[in-house]
Amino acid sequence: YLSDDEYNSDDYLPNAAEIANDDNFFELDEDNNATGEQLRSAKTAQASTIITACKICFKSDRPEVLLLCDDCDDAYHLECLRPKLLSIPDGDWYCPLCEHKKLSNHLIEKLKELLINFNIVEQNRTE
Repeated sequence: YLSDDEYNSDDYLPNAAEIANDDNFFELDEDNNATGEQLRSAKTAQASTIITACKICFKSDRPEVLLLCDDCDDAYHLECLRPKLLSIPDGDWYCPLCEHKKLSNHLIEKLKELLINFNIVEQNRTE
């Protein structure tokens, strides 16, 4: 079991030496955009006409850093998320609840496949 302090750790962030040694640290990988289409940033509340509050702190300030989920349109400040985001991500962005829901649904489908395969193997074994 991890304490709250371990969850709030910034250990995942690169240190200054790692950034200094990597000349391409802030550049986009060529492979990330192989199709040549223009990348778009995740939606923020800045472009929204509806006043939206962060689901964590319940404030609607700083709409330029208030991310909107591409599935449910819930809003989250970059710094309210755990781990904190340092910038607006490229492409679609899904809130923690929607990510959890997608992962859970995927795992349920995999479990169903495994159960079907298990039943087929058991039928073949008994025959």
